Amino acid sequence: MTDNTTLNEIHKLNEELKKGLNDYKMYSESYKTMKSQVDDISKKLDDSIKGYDDDIVALKKSVSMAPASGAGSISPEMKAMIEFAIEGKTATVATPSSGGYVVPNEFISRVIPKLRDIDNIRANAETIPVSGMVADVPYEVSEGESSWVGETEDRSGVKGEGTIGLAHIPVNELVSRLSISNRLMQSNLIEMDTYLTNALISKMNRDTEKAFATGDGFNKPSGVFNDTNITQVASGAASALTINGLISLVSSLTDSASMDGRIYGSRSTLGEIAKLRDDKNPIWQPSLGNGLPPTVLGYSYMFCPSAPGATTAGNIPLVFGNMFSAYKIVQGNSMTMTRDALTGVSKGLTYIYFSSNVGGQVVMPSSLVAQKIAAS
Repeated sequence: MTDNTTLNEIHKLNEELKKGLNDYKMYSESYKTMKSQVDDISKKLDDSIKGYDDDIVALKKSVSMAPASGAGSISPEMKAMIEFAIEGKTATVATPSSGGYVVPNEFISRVIPKLRDIDNIRANAETIPVSGMVADVPYEVSEGESSWVGETEDRSGVKGEGTIGLAHIPVNELVSRLSISNRLMQSNLIEMDTYLTNALISKMNRDTEKAFATGDGFNKPSGVFNDTNITQVASGAASALTINGLISLVSSLTDSASMDGRIYGSRSTLGEIAKLRDDKNPIWQPSLGNGLPPTVLGYSYMFCPSAPGATTAGNIPLVFGNMFSAYKIVQGNSMTMTRDALTGVSKGLTYIYFSSNVGGQVVMPSSLVAQKIAAS
């Protein structure tokens, strides 16, 4: 019984050994096949690496020999970027030559406006709406005199009657034109109508404000700083402002005109005033808060960037007084916009015109006084 069991075990082991030998033979053949394939891939890979190295050498040679301008040229930035990529360094967006050139641009769908200064005449003057092309504005030339009389005394002897004048203010036309490509208008990336309207209105407002300050009256408003009817007070020096001159300026008006009086001038002129000292104390005070004007001798200083400078003889850098009483602005109908898509059609352009009717001039010069750069 034991011998039969032993023989069966031996027979079973013999069968397993035969099976193992057959499996080994099969695996051996597979190994040989796989090794042959691996060797073939390794050879191809070695050939590819050698070819790649040859291509890199040829690329470096071509880049180094390429001219900086003309036919076949490569810019220095592009050369640096190619060499950077070949060396396998980390590419960054911040440095164009290290990868920034391959970063796609993103179009931001708004236009960032430039900040610009504006004169402060309209904000303080009186604006009168009109519909015609000339505005007649009545104003007081002189007030009537009064006399004390008895109960039955003759009134015909009263001397001096008041006089009313009539100022003729032309309503001038200001026109602005802008051209823009039809492709950009149709791109829908920017609300061009809104942007153009705001941009041109802003530009026209600045031009109008400049005319209110320094306009010569020819097809435009007459400017405050150019009005020869305003009393002029010397600065006290041939080419500079002085403390005494500024004191004379603010003390040359009546109490009523000075009560709501403001000083008008440029920022550079304020800088010259800030350098002046009265017993080591400044005669100006900076703004007490955002949106509040600085003061000079206790009066608000309104910025007018168009005003003349304060270091040139004969200039009028400062005007002081009640601008609401003195200067009248006549404003025509609202601004109009006209779009012309025909004139520039051959160039793919659309022209947009804006038009505004406005006039302005000093009507009551006695409400203002000007500082002239002069010794006396």
